[in-house]
Amino acid sequence: MRTIRRFAFYRRLQVSFLALILLPLAAVSSISYYNTQQSVRENMRNHNERSVSLLAGDLLRMIDDVTYASSFFVQDPAALAHLRAFHAMSKIDSFEDYLHYREIRDFFDLVSLRMLNSRLRMFVANPAGFIVQSSGGDIPLERIQGIHARLEPLVDPNKSKVMQWLGTLPADNDGPAGDYYVARVIRDPGDFTWLATVYTIIPDRFFEQLLDPAVNANVALYDGECRLIAGQAGVPCRAAAANSERIRSEAEIPKNGWKLVHETPESEVTGAIKRNFYYSAVVVVVCVALFFLISVWIARRLYEPIRQLKLGIRRFGEGELSVRFRIRSGDEMEELGQTLNTMVDQINRLIADIKQEQEEKRELELKALSSQIHPHFLLNTLNSIKYSLIADHDEYHSRKIASIMTLLRAGMKFGEPSTLREECVLLNHYVDIMRMRNEMDMEWVVELAPGTEDVMLPKLLLQPLVENAIIHGFPGVARKPRIRIRSEWEDGLVRIEIEDNGAGCGREKREWLNRLFAEGQKADFEGYGRVGMVNAFMRLRKTYGVGAEMFLRENAAGGLAVIVRFPARKGGESDVEGSAGG
Repeated sequence: MRTIRRFAFYRRLQVSFLALILLPLAAVSSISYYNTQQSVRENMRNHNERSVSLLAGDLLRMIDDVTYASSFFVQDPAALAHLRAFHAMSKIDSFEDYLHYREIRDFFDLVSLRMLNSRLRMFVANPAGFIVQSSGGDIPLERIQGIHARLEPLVDPNKSKVMQWLGTLPADNDGPAGDYYVARVIRDPGDFTWLATVYTIIPDRFFEQLLDPAVNANVALYDGECRLIAGQAGVPCRAAAANSERIRSEAEIPKNGWKLVHETPESEVTGAIKRNFYYSAVVVVVCVALFFLISVWIARRLYEPIRQLKLGIRRFGEGELSVRFRIRSGDEMEELGQTLNTMVDQINRLIADIKQEQEEKRELELKALSSQIHPHFLLNTLNSIKYSLIADHDEYHSRKIASIMTLLRAGMKFGEPSTLREECVLLNHYVDIMRMRNEMDMEWVVELAPGTEDVMLPKLLLQPLVENAIIHGFPGVARKPRIRIRSEWEDGLVRIEIEDNGAGCGREKREWLNRLFAEGQKADFEGYGRVGMVNAFMRLRKTYGVGAEMFLRENAAGGLAVIVRFPARKGGESDVEGSAGG
């Protein structure tokens, strides 16, 4: 009985091995095969959609050319005047008739020059059957006359406001096979007299090049009645019901009702995948058979150490926590026994480690959540406050909140360039906030010379200079504070001057700062405690190089004027990049 159970264990072990290998392998292979098929099928469908879209675009451009060419004769007064003289002409009887004939040919030349598609051919026929062909026409006049004789019955003379897409003519002696013909009836706008009919010939070469099988295989073009115009005749106009074996893409040409169809047999796309899947399945079956034979031998060798482990685990399950596994197999099973011996000793320590790890993980998650607070939260909060103030009719404070929001948004986009006009708008918001903060009735004047408003400069470049004037210029000054910013063109440079009527700056300090600005080394400013003006100068030099300069002078009001000059081009063009403001 023990032997029978042992062999039963072998069978269970082998079946388990086979199930653990075969089932995942079969599932992964099937899923991979299905996903690969779907991916390839979807890629082919996307490729077909793009191809159809590109081809439809070419057809739309060709249709636009045909429409433009025929509309030229309808809308041009000179063309209508010559067609009025031409509509009853059966032959050229006078020099005047010849002039009208030549003028109509010249109109064809003008239309050909303006059309993008030089392969189109045109001719115009009056009700008397007299024909004028476009210059450079490569179709003999006798053949044109034969074509006209066959097309004229297809034209409805009462449809003068639309293009009439007549279709192709069967191959015969009157015209090449595959050429497509379009007609436009021209009537006099005054008395609605039938003046002529303009015919456009779309040569078969156009369709052959557009739907070349070497480039665009399995593509066909049909008219509104599902008559084949060009392409592969094996591609059906309408999709077969419940046909899942073909990948089909369609595009309707809205201007004339044509339909462009791209249909690829699925076997061309997934055939190779199926063959590879079948070959792989055969290899897998062979490998599984070999594995089964080897597993029989391995299972016999594995059983004895496993039996010893089973006995030890049974004792452990009965409550003998001090059990030790003594296996002398000389392989991994012996190592497993030693590992089991240390498992009981380590379990409490592992539990403690897991608790500590979970606690640290929770702390990290809390820190990660707290770090996700985005400046947008502050902006949204301020926006809510602003609208609450507006609802309470507190326009004064709502404007202040709007100014703060504008400056916050500008700070979030600090590395982006802006125009001088946009910079002055931001400065206006900043001054508005400082008025409220310092309870100061400050006058703010902006004078920008024409052409300088669109000059590009780093965002918030001038803000430290205005801040310096407000904070250090006005405390203790009795007169009404005033700050003015002016801009002008000076020797090909943009000159921006920010002046105030404040306390000013001592002569020695002003000369010392001008000397440091001229040398342009950041290390030289270490003895100067105010960093706003220094940072503005360093950003100016970083953006525009040595061609930029900044200096100070005393103005007529006794205050301080800061002059900034840098190279720029008129019309808003500049070499300022987004990183320049960083």
